[in-house]
Amino acid sequence: MKNQSLLFAILLIVPIALNAQESCKVLLPGIDSLYKGECDKGLANGKGEAWGVNHYIGTFKKGLPEGDGTCEYADGGVYTGQWKKGMRHGVGKMRAVVNNKDTLMNGIWKVDSFTGKAYVPPAYRIVTSIGATKVRVYKQGEGNEVRFEIKDTASGQKGALDMMSGSSGSETTWSNQYGFASCNFPFTGKIRVWVANKINSSLWEVSVEVEIYEKGLWIVEIYV
Repeated sequence: MKNQSLLFAILLIVPIALNAQESCKVLLPGIDSLYKGECDKGLANGKGEAWGVNHYIGTFKKGLPEGDGTCEYADGGVYTGQWKKGMRHGVGKMRAVVNNKDTLMNGIWKVDSFTGKAYVPPAYRIVTSIGATKVRVYKQGEGNEVRFEIKDTASGQKGALDMMSGSSGSETTWSNQYGFASCNFPFTGKIRVWVANKINSSLWEVSVEVEIYEKGLWIVEIYV
């Protein structure tokens, strides 16, 4: 009797699960025939795969491709890149036959159209900035160094070093800078210093973390 009850429960649950997946809709024509993946409130949402005359695999939001995904079109074209509200939008590349010629469109897309602009990856990224009024990062020349410089216009002080870490290189101090020499790139570095106020009555923490992707002599100016 117990086994029969378990079998009945399984037979009841499976159709419900199948119907739930079947009721999960994709709202973009061309890939709205069949869907397999994550769902929310009856719409494709999250990672999934959809079929129609075209085939899409990637992420969805509220029934439409959004985020990163790849679409294979019925005419043989293939787009891989970023999507927004069901349209190619952001950084992406598409290989297709245009005027009987194999063509690669690689760069920036906007509202489902290729802008013709190439994508230039950033040379650096400011990960965190605490206590600084501004952080300026620039490449001063060739080399393999990353230097942090505290720019205190009130006193010109360098700040008291509390912590400094880097993904590579040797820790080095210059006359008015902290940093790393002999770095390998991409490089991740973080510094924390304590800086006095104008009348030297208190200290506050200044902390900055950066990622730098291109080789060179890099200056990270931290304004306080």
